[in-house]
Amino acid sequence: MKKIKKNMIIVLIVMLITIMLFFFSPYKYQKQIVNLFPDFVEKNVRYVLNGIYNNLPEKIKYSLHLLGLEEKLWVSKNDKITINSLKNDYNVKFLPETQFLKLKFLKKKLFDNNNNQILNTRHLDFFDGDKLVVSNLDGSLLITEINKDKIFKKEKLIAKKIDLNIKFSLTDIFIDDDQLYLSYYEKKEACNYFNILNLNLKSLSSKVFFSSDECIEESPGGGRIQKITHNGSDGLLVTTGGYILNQPNLKPMDNNSIMGKTLFFDFETKNKVTFSRGHRNPQGLFFDKQNQIILSTEHGPQGGDEINKIEFGKNYGWPLSSYGKKYDHKFFYFKGKKIDPNKIDENLRYKKSHEDFGYQEPIFAFVPSIGISEIIKIPNDFSVKWQDNYFVTSLMDNSLYRVKFSKNFDKIIFNEKIFIGQKIRDIKFNKKEKFFILSLQDKSELGFLFAEK
Repeated sequence: MKKIKKNMIIVLIVMLITIMLFFFSPYKYQKQIVNLFPDFVEKNVRYVLNGIYNNLPEKIKYSLHLLGLEEKLWVSKNDKITINSLKNDYNVKFLPETQFLKLKFLKKKLFDNNNNQILNTRHLDFFDGDKLVVSNLDGSLLITEINKDKIFKKEKLIAKKIDLNIKFSLTDIFIDDDQLYLSYYEKKEACNYFNILNLNLKSLSSKVFFSSDECIEESPGGGRIQKITHNGSDGLLVTTGGYILNQPNLKPMDNNSIMGKTLFFDFETKNKVTFSRGHRNPQGLFFDKQNQIILSTEHGPQGGDEINKIEFGKNYGWPLSSYGKKYDHKFFYFKGKKIDPNKIDENLRYKKSHEDFGYQEPIFAFVPSIGISEIIKIPNDFSVKWQDNYFVTSLMDNSLYRVKFSKNFDKIIFNEKIFIGQKIRDIKFNKKEKFFILSLQDKSELGFLFAEK
């Protein structure tokens, strides 16, 4: 028995020495060692090391980069911290520093009454001034009171949960007085059906505002909601979208389809009007009452995320015009099945102009893409140093962009990238206490942004 224990200790010591030698060896020797084993060993090594790396705090990731240890951990190219992020150069700002203003940024998690952290939080809006409503991926709503005292105290944010029994793809919430409108896609077999639910936040009674009978086979997108006045009638402006990678179709151009549109719904008659068309996947929507301008953000394909000024009756060009390109990935999966390569048009190209072909040009296109999401105006009373500015949020880029448009909203004068460190799904402004709240998707956190005086 003693001999067995002794042998086990020797084996463990040898394994530990081997691991240390592997880690401290140059990358090319690590590769040579792994190449002695079957392919699945390399895949497992990459999977484990990348899993460890991705769960490290950002500061440790920066330290590993400075020490040149990212390669030794086999960090994938897409996950590496870039040197531009580390140097905090003129293109990128790290909180609390920005070009003209210092910001205070806090993060907090939401918990239910049973002290369980609420995961998969998505969209935000305010009700009765300081009541925050958050949508959840499980089809529920969360309501909590938010004020500066609660944010700055080291106590948990407790939210009341309202289960709507919607087990489908939620795409936005919008609150008008005590009426909440929730957009979602209901999945039935191979189809997605677009719906809008109307919930009275005081009585908690609900009714269907709109239900489409059009089968959308594509991956659904859009769903953002704003309130506007069109032809003298108040109603909802709603975005729709959908796509299959590298297999665009003409539904966004077709007035008989709801896909790839902004749609206006009259509050009184519930009549639906196609407001604009030619959209791919609109992820942000904002109505600027002061300037009477509608702004939208939209995912391009590989590159070409857009900021658009939405005007009635206009065509925005998708899928014929885009400043992106077809995806380079060799294999794609759609609805869990590998796409037949023969269905992908190898000659797929997008026109590199909108105006030349009769479509509306974007105000701005991000090349490469940033995974654009919501857009919102920064009120002038947030800070005297930020006047007539807007925030554009991003998913892939983990950043806020502070932008200023020209007087006619036909170009961007400047944009300032402010690194946050997580995917930003949504953003809203609390008018009463003058702070922004961000829906941070990676860790299901809420971010709170204050201007330091």
